[in-house]
Amino acid sequence: MGFLDKMKDVGKGALKSALIMAARPYANVYDGKHKHCKISLNTTNEKLMFIKVSTIKEECEIKENIKTFSVVSDDDRESFYAIHIKYNNGESTYAHPIVDKQRGSALPSAEERLAAQYSDMSVFIEALAKGVSELSDETKLWVNKIMRFANKPDIFK
Repeated sequence: MGFLDKMKDVGKGALKSALIMAARPYANVYDGKHKHCKISLNTTNEKLMFIKVSTIKEECEIKENIKTFSVVSDDDRESFYAIHIKYNNGESTYAHPIVDKQRGSALPSAEERLAAQYSDMSVFIEALAKGVSELSDETKLWVNKIMRFANKPDIFK
Protein backbone atom coordinates (compact mmCIF):
# COMPACT_ATOMS: atom_id res chain seq x y z
CA MET A 1 0.00 0.00 0.00
CA GLY A 2 1.42 3.35 -1.04
CA PHE A 3 1.50 6.61 0.85
CA LEU A 4 -1.54 8.02 -0.96
CA ASP A 5 -3.57 4.89 -0.21
CA LYS A 6 -2.71 5.23 3.47
CA MET A 7 -3.73 8.89 3.44
CA LYS A 8 -7.04 7.98 1.81
CA ASP A 9 -7.70 5.43 4.60
CA VAL A 10 -6.86 8.05 7.25
CA GLY A 11 -9.26 10.48 5.59
CA LYS A 12 -12.06 7.91 5.53
CA GLY A 13 -11.51 7.14 9.22
CA ALA A 14 -11.56 10.83 10.12
CA LEU A 15 -14.77 11.37 8.16
CA LYS A 16 -16.42 8.40 9.85
CA SER A 17 -15.39 9.70 13.30
CA ALA A 18 -16.72 13.16 12.46
CA LEU A 19 -20.06 11.72 11.33
CA ILE A 20 -20.34 9.64 14.50
CA MET A 21 -19.59 12.67 16.67
CA ALA A 22 -22.25 14.65 14.79
CA ALA A 23 -24.97 12.02 15.37
CA ARG A 24 -28.00 13.48 17.15
CA PRO A 25 -27.92 12.50 20.83
CA TYR A 26 -31.28 11.50 22.29
CA ALA A 27 -30.14 10.50 25.77
CA ASN A 28 -27.08 10.30 28.01
CA VAL A 29 -26.36 7.03 29.83
CA TYR A 30 -25.61 7.61 33.51
CA ASP A 31 -25.51 4.02 34.82
CA GLY A 32 -25.57 0.38 33.80
CA LYS A 33 -24.54 -0.95 30.42
CA HIS A 34 -22.75 1.68 28.30
CA LYS A 35 -22.27 4.15 31.16
CA HIS A 36 -21.00 7.54 29.91
CA CYS A 37 -22.22 6.97 26.33
CA LYS A 38 -24.75 9.02 24.44
CA ILE A 39 -27.63 7.23 22.73
CA SER A 40 -28.44 7.95 19.10
CA LEU A 41 -30.72 6.20 16.63
CA ASN A 42 -29.92 4.85 13.21
CA THR A 43 -31.67 6.41 10.23
CA THR A 44 -34.64 4.02 10.39
CA ASN A 45 -35.05 4.41 14.19
CA GLU A 46 -34.79 0.63 14.64
CA LYS A 47 -31.40 0.53 16.39
CA LEU A 48 -29.93 2.33 19.37
CA MET A 49 -26.35 3.40 18.85
CA PHE A 50 -24.25 3.82 21.98
CA ILE A 51 -21.58 6.39 21.20
CA LYS A 52 -18.58 7.29 23.31
CA VAL A 53 -16.75 10.34 21.94
CA SER A 54 -16.24 9.31 18.29
CA THR A 55 -16.72 5.54 18.53
CA ILE A 56 -19.89 3.48 18.27
CA LYS A 57 -19.52 1.08 21.22
CA GLU A 58 -22.56 -0.98 20.23
CA GLU A 59 -25.55 -0.95 17.94
CA CYS A 60 -28.57 -2.52 19.56
CA GLU A 61 -31.59 -3.61 17.55
CA ILE A 62 -34.61 -2.54 19.60
CA LYS A 63 -36.96 -5.39 18.57
CA GLU A 64 -34.31 -8.09 18.99
CA ASN A 65 -32.43 -7.00 22.11
CA ILE A 66 -34.65 -4.83 24.31
CA LYS A 67 -37.34 -6.42 26.44
CA THR A 68 -38.91 -3.30 27.94
CA PHE A 69 -38.27 0.17 29.26
CA SER A 70 -39.79 2.45 31.84
CA VAL A 71 -39.99 6.22 32.20
CA VAL A 72 -39.49 7.87 35.54
CA SER A 73 -39.86 11.58 36.21
CA ASP A 74 -38.75 13.34 39.32
CA ASP A 75 -40.23 16.55 37.98
CA ASP A 76 -41.84 16.73 34.56
CA ARG A 77 -42.24 20.51 34.94
CA GLU A 78 -38.46 20.72 34.96
CA SER A 79 -38.14 18.15 32.15
CA PHE A 80 -36.17 15.77 34.34
CA TYR A 81 -36.68 12.19 33.25
CA ALA A 82 -34.90 8.88 33.56
CA ILE A 83 -35.32 5.95 31.20
CA HIS A 84 -34.61 2.43 32.43
CA ILE A 85 -33.97 0.11 29.48
CA LYS A 86 -34.06 -3.63 30.20
CA TYR A 87 -32.43 -6.02 27.75
CA ASN A 88 -33.44 -9.61 26.99
CA ASN A 89 -30.18 -10.83 28.56
CA GLY A 90 -30.99 -9.22 31.94
CA GLU A 91 -28.70 -6.20 31.64
CA SER A 92 -29.95 -2.63 32.04
CA THR A 93 -29.16 0.88 30.90
CA TYR A 94 -30.20 4.00 32.80
CA ALA A 95 -30.31 7.19 30.74
CA HIS A 96 -31.49 10.76 30.89
CA PRO A 97 -33.31 11.74 27.68
CA ILE A 98 -32.37 15.14 26.34
CA VAL A 99 -34.96 17.89 26.52
CA ASP A 100 -33.54 21.08 25.02
CA LYS A 101 -35.13 23.91 27.01
CA GLN A 102 -33.61 26.54 24.69
CA ARG A 103 -35.02 25.05 21.51
CA GLY A 104 -37.94 26.92 20.02
CA SER A 105 -37.52 29.89 22.35
CA ALA A 106 -38.43 32.28 19.53
CA LEU A 107 -41.69 30.52 18.72
CA PRO A 108 -44.83 32.56 19.51
CA SER A 109 -46.85 30.18 21.69
CA ALA A 110 -46.00 28.10 24.74
CA GLU A 111 -47.42 25.02 23.02
CA GLU A 112 -45.09 25.46 20.04
CA ARG A 113 -42.07 26.04 22.30
CA LEU A 114 -42.86 22.93 24.35
CA ALA A 115 -43.32 20.85 21.18
CA ALA A 116 -39.92 22.01 19.88
CA GLN A 117 -38.23 21.18 23.20
CA TYR A 118 -39.70 17.66 23.28
CA SER A 119 -39.38 16.82 19.58
CA ASP A 120 -36.15 14.78 19.92
CA MET A 121 -37.28 13.03 23.08
CA SER A 122 -40.53 12.01 21.38
CA VAL A 123 -38.61 10.41 18.49
CA PHE A 124 -36.50 8.41 20.97
CA ILE A 125 -39.49 7.36 23.11
CA GLU A 126 -41.58 6.45 20.06
CA ALA A 127 -38.80 4.24 18.66
CA LEU A 128 -38.54 2.40 21.98
CA ALA A 129 -42.31 2.12 22.48
CA LYS A 130 -42.93 0.70 19.02
CA GLY A 131 -40.02 -1.72 19.21
CA VAL A 132 -40.22 -3.40 22.62
CA SER A 133 -42.28 -6.49 23.34
CA GLU A 134 -43.50 -5.50 26.83
CA LEU A 135 -44.67 -2.22 28.32
CA SER A 136 -46.40 -1.49 31.61
CA ASP A 137 -49.58 0.56 31.67
CA GLU A 138 -47.74 3.27 33.61
CA THR A 139 -45.04 3.52 30.92
CA LYS A 140 -47.72 3.71 28.22
CA LEU A 141 -49.21 6.70 30.07
CA TRP A 142 -45.78 8.38 30.21
CA VAL A 143 -45.19 7.69 26.51
CA ASN A 144 -48.50 9.33 25.57
CA LYS A 145 -47.79 12.30 27.86
CA ILE A 146 -44.40 12.89 26.21
CA MET A 147 -45.97 12.58 22.76
CA ARG A 148 -48.56 15.22 23.74
CA PHE A 149 -45.77 17.53 24.98
CA ALA A 150 -44.24 17.17 21.48
CA ASN A 151 -47.64 17.88 19.91
CA LYS A 152 -47.78 14.40 18.37
CA PRO A 153 -50.60 11.85 18.51
CA ASP A 154 -50.81 9.31 21.32
CA ILE A 155 -49.21 5.96 20.52
CA PHE A 156 -51.41 3.96 22.90
CA LYS A 157 -55.17 4.30 22.98
